[in-house]
Amino acid sequence: DGCEVFFMWKQFKKLISLNKGDFILTVSLTAGIFLLTQIIIAVVMVAAKPEEGIQVSGMILVFSSVIMMLVLTLSGLLVNYPQAIQFGCTRRRGLLLNAGLMGLQYFGTVILVAAGTLIEQHLCPPFWKALTGRSVDLVFFLDSIQPPWWLVLVAPLGGVALGLFISAVIFRFGRVGGWTLYAIWMAVMLGQSFLPWAEHWWTAPWLYPAVWVLVLAGTVWSVWTLLRVTVKA
Repeated sequence: DGCEVFFMWKQFKKLISLNKGDFILTVSLTAGIFLLTQIIIAVVMVAAKPEEGIQVSGMILVFSSVIMMLVLTLSGLLVNYPQAIQFGCTRRRGLLLNAGLMGLQYFGTVILVAAGTLIEQHLCPPFWKALTGRSVDLVFFLDSIQPPWWLVLVAPLGGVALGLFISAVIFRFGRVGGWTLYAIWMAVMLGQSFLPWAEHWWTAPWLYPAVWVLVLAGTVWSVWTLLRVTVKA
């Protein structure tokens, strides 16, 4: 057991080394999105000198974290996972190695999003005030647009779960996997118009528990499928 753990640790370090470009890209994209948002806000402050401000970087970074984790998960499972099996790893070990990599990417993404959100909340308002040349503090509207901390933690996991599901569908159904995903998407989009729910169905109390159940079921099915399907290296 000790030898197996040591061997997996060596493989994991090699996997991190092979994917260091993804870490650099994640940091660069997050920093770039944050800086671009702040540049736009700074230009508005200088040109219009408003009395009000809005803090939007947090929600933008949360949304981008979902996309980034989706892309990173797809990259890991559609590229790294078959390569690991090709070089002699079992499916279980290959999936564990990629799970470890996705865990590091997740924590790195959460730290970056949290840092950007905190910087905007605490350091940017005095800077924006200076740019307007006003002596009074800015009044911020749409406070609810600032993401709650639970969303900062959960949103990237949504990208991971979606990436797991898409990868499992592609491995399970092969060439028709894309059409399968399209059929699921269209069923969700078109099916809701035929169901007997109220106009504002997104406020229904059953919605969020139902989403959690679907995500959990989809994740379990995805892992089960990835551990059993034939992976072509």
